[in-house]
Formats: sequence, structure tokens, C-alpha cells
Amino acid sequence: MLRRPWTSSAKYSGIPVINALSDLEHPTQIIADFFTILEEKGKLKGLKLAYVGDGDNVCNSLVMGSAVEGMNISVACPRTYHPNESILEQAHAVAKSTGSTIEVTDDPTKAAYDADVIYTDVWVSMGEEAERERRLRAFKGYQVTPLCSKSPSRMSASCTVSPLTEAWRSPTT
Repeated sequence: MLRRPWTSSAKYSGIPVINALSDLEHPTQIIADFFTILEEKGKLKGLKLAYVGDGDNVCNSLVMGSAVEGMNISVACPRTYHPNESILEQAHAVAKSTGSTIEVTDDPTKAAYDADVIYTDVWVSMGEEAERERRLRAFKGYQVTPLCSKSPSRMSASCTVSPLTEAWRSPTT
């Protein structure tokens, strides 16, 4: 069972309450990004999205959103930074009905192979500044490089969080 603190607010509110951003999920970011992918590619179902980076709130929402939309997703991140297990379990259950495939690997090149869209995010999120050096070491090699994005049919997306500072950026954002 996932704890989502904002759900208790929604239960007692007389108006709609949404999760725009939490430590676990970032669904509004994914809705906007999926809309961009839809505009560029003309569809979501059946596409392969490769995510390279931290298995954070953005990644968790990409995994669930991909499962819901029938988009295949391959996530590449260091083993200690994998997506949330409960989110993965729920997404796999949803994927059974939509035909989506979900893969988690520690190999960015494998994740990006045959991807229609390659997506990355910051390595050090706001509030994680004290972990900066450790994260920079852990994510070395988890960059969207020309090797990952050779094909002209591919689209690259990079999520950045405002306010953006050099301390929070991966070298590819």
C-alpha cells in the first residue's frame, strides 16, 4: 500500500485536489510530457520510451503513465536508485491490460536501444543538495549521449525543475 499524504486532504475537501508533485510522484509533469510526445509522434500506444537517470518521482510517474497509455518503457538507473517497488507492481498489473512492457536495467545503452523517445531528469533534486557528490558519482554514465540518441526518428526530452541551478543539473540537461 502506498502512502499518499495529499489523499487525506482530498477526502475532506469540498473541491478537487490533485497531486501536482510529491516525493513519490509527479503526474502533472508526465501529463504535459506525454502531450508533447503525442504532438510529436502522433500516438503514445506502442511507442518505446527510455528513461535514463534517477528512479525518482518523475520516473515513477513515467512508469505508471506508460503502463496506462500502453507505451513501453525501459528505465536505466543505478541499482540503488530504482523506481519505487509498489509503483512497479501496480504498473505491471495495469500493463497486463494495455499491452505495455516495463523493463528496469542498470544499462543506459540497453534501455535506449530502439527507443522512440529518450527522457532524462536531474540527478540532484531540490532538497537533496547534501547528497550532491554521492549522486554525481552514482549517476556517472547515466547520461543521454549521442550513442543513446543516434536515430533521427528518436525524440529526446529533458525534464528540469525550476529554479534550475548548476548544482542540480545532470550534464545533459
